[in-house]
Amino acid sequence: MILAASLFGVQVGALGTTYVKEHMIKVVMGIIMLIVAVSRGLAIPKYLNDLGLVSLEHGTTSFLMNASFIIMAVALLIGAVIILSNMIKGMKKSKEEKEMKVVTSHGKA
Repeated sequence: MILAASLFGVQVGALGTTYVKEHMIKVVMGIIMLIVAVSRGLAIPKYLNDLGLVSLEHGTTSFLMNASFIIMAVALLIGAVIILSNMIKGMKKSKEEKEMKVVTSHGKA
């Protein structure tokens, strides 16, 4: 599954860099990294509990792990929606520009 997702992601990523502005990709990726870092920070108490360094109830660690996963998944989903929507807008704009060039070149002939 990871290989299949990677192959799909590479194709979409290559297409996306053609139509999405570089600064937009950097901003979205930076924000996703920060949100994921925070979500992983929520998982630290569970790991400390597993190591016996702190004592937490199972419900607390379970809540923190679930919150961590949900925050990470939402961040990745929002980032994907932003990039894909910008990619679609870029593709539409590129298509419109090509159509304008065709109309303009036919009008000059």
